[in-house]
Amino acid sequence: MKFCKVVITVIFITTVGTSQASKWDIFSSPNEEVLKCFQSNNLNESEIEILKNGRPDKKSLRKKAKKVIKSCKSYLGKKVSTKIDNRKKTSQIFKTSPFGKDLQLLKYEPNSIQNGTFLLVVPQKNSYGRVLEITNDAKIIWQHDGNSSFGRLDDAKLTNENTILIAAEKGVYEIDREGKVIWSYKTKVSHDVDKLTNGNILINYAWGAKGSKKIIEVDNNKNVVWSWDGMKTHNVEPFADAYASDSKIFGSNKTWIHNNGVTALEDDTFLISMRDFQEIIWINRKADILKKYIFKCSAKKRALLTSGKIKGCNPHEPQQLQNGNIVVGLRNPNRAIEFNPETHEIVWQWRSPKSKAYGTIRDVDKLKNGNFIVVTGSHLLEINSNGEVVLDIGANKSLSQDHRILYKAQKIYSDGTFSHD
Repeated sequence: MKFCKVVITVIFITTVGTSQASKWDIFSSPNEEVLKCFQSNNLNESEIEILKNGRPDKKSLRKKAKKVIKSCKSYLGKKVSTKIDNRKKTSQIFKTSPFGKDLQLLKYEPNSIQNGTFLLVVPQKNSYGRVLEITNDAKIIWQHDGNSSFGRLDDAKLTNENTILIAAEKGVYEIDREGKVIWSYKTKVSHDVDKLTNGNILINYAWGAKGSKKIIEVDNNKNVVWSWDGMKTHNVEPFADAYASDSKIFGSNKTWIHNNGVTALEDDTFLISMRDFQEIIWINRKADILKKYIFKCSAKKRALLTSGKIKGCNPHEPQQLQNGNIVVGLRNPNRAIEFNPETHEIVWQWRSPKSKAYGTIRDVDKLKNGNFIVVTGSHLLEINSNGEVVLDIGANKSLSQDHRILYKAQKIYSDGTFSHD
């Protein structure tokens, strides 16, 4: 496998770039004094949560927030800048020392880890993020910086052509190993993007309003050749008016279904993860449901309460194995599992011993050697078949917002092939 550049191993690996300071940063992690100022200026809790993610879409909230910035900036002890200072440098994004501040190599058992490298997106709080390819012992061997044209990075995957397909909030683009953009498509994206065997791109968007296209397939000429909106099968009770508690923050028109993963299977069907409905479904191109699996969810803040066989809510990023088993991340309880959808038997599972410290499970993939990649909000883990953590790379929460520090990872094997995500 060829790389455009290699970083010689040293104790610390430091990268620098342009700082993307913003006036909205005042809302990202306010201290107690600043928070009180927000509240005294009539910002409610849900508005503050929206503003933590940056510039809000709603014009009235932007207008209100600008007045708050003016009133509260004195509490920061310095002026809030509204301009980008190109002379400033970003903080160290990656350190291999166990004492590093950003990403830390916390546990490393080289003889137990799957051979290969990891492709990982690190979405920084004050910039557009960075795609890293790292070795098992956490050395950077390739990297790509996000940019304002496409916005904050969300997902990145190696393709069979040794290019990198990247999803960002404003679109999808494909780059070569030199970082040159060789294809792009501007659209709203979230959670997942894949390159299909026919060369088309499968794009997921979870936040669209009810009735909008949730998944699209785009060809090389940027034509939408297939789409799915969920209306044919789920615009019925109990799904039609089911919304999770985050609808109070983002508006119910942005949270219906909340599809957070789609995989094209070999028989031209699609496996879709439906967070708010506590199920995964298999559909064909006519949007018919061929099969579904419903989990047992009893958490009141979730969109639906369901009565399946396996306990868990909000499935994330399901992977179908050759034997038919499913690997998936669940919440309530927060765990990663492999199970047989026919017998409901859980054949492997791992649950974080410190869920608040680790964050919610967002991605699970089974590897060739039987290990599992588990990505939580703040840890990239590799776990063996006995449930023992053999690799732990931890992220400092200063990089991003709450549980959104890390999202997904892909294992690139020594022969150039790669894992599910």
